[in-house]
Amino acid sequence: TLIPIGTQASVWKILSWEVKRKRTVIELKLHDDSVTAFDIPSVVPRTFAYSLLAICVIAHHYKIGVEAIQKVLEGFHLPPGRSTVFEGVHNSTIIDSSYNSSLEAALGLLELLEAMPGKRKIAVLGDMRELGAQTKDEHERLADAIMQRQIKEVVLVGPCMKQYVVPRLLELGFEKDHMNVFDNSYHAGMYVKESLLREGDVVLVKASQNTLFFEIIVELLLANVDDKQYLCRREPVWESKRNVIKKEFYDRVHATS
Repeated sequence: TLIPIGTQASVWKILSWEVKRKRTVIELKLHDDSVTAFDIPSVVPRTFAYSLLAICVIAHHYKIGVEAIQKVLEGFHLPPGRSTVFEGVHNSTIIDSSYNSSLEAALGLLELLEAMPGKRKIAVLGDMRELGAQTKDEHERLADAIMQRQIKEVVLVGPCMKQYVVPRLLELGFEKDHMNVFDNSYHAGMYVKESLLREGDVVLVKASQNTLFFEIIVELLLANVDDKQYLCRREPVWESKRNVIKKEFYDRVHATS
């Protein structure tokens, strides 16, 4: 049985998606034309509404009430590094999506960044890896999406960002003074913390994990250092890889001092 769901469906329809500071409210039209609001205690991209609709369809098939779904959602949270919200230094807000990245995921998080309450919206983005022949096209599409959102500052890390996103943004008219490019994640995080971040800013941190490890940036920006236990990749093997990135930065500083 084919059951249409989504924004254009007559029933099982997405009516609205609203991001609060640390939660999301999604309104759905269900099988009986009723409108039900789901209050999710995490910030989630708009695409999460499709998963929620699918859950509602399956629950209806098995005669499970909406109340049961809402009860489960009371304790719902995403794994570390997937749009987790933290209090940042300088009274800022950090959206930690540092675990990994792809074009569709990055587009959803840019939309979420734009929707988040706050003053300036800052996107700290790293390369999207393992795209093969699609690397150039996918990164240029990401640049197009940045231009379409109300993003005031971009901080870019990695060779793909430098090769594809930077020239595309400049071609589209993004102001060079509001763009900073790095090849080291720790350097990028120090710049954001020490030179860029202001009170009320909202910062999205997102990149593929391969050689970038953007949780380094999130850790630098945390208002409460104890929150680092909630970041992704806490095992010792990952800490050793992050230390290599930090050492590369300090070796370069010492070499030029």
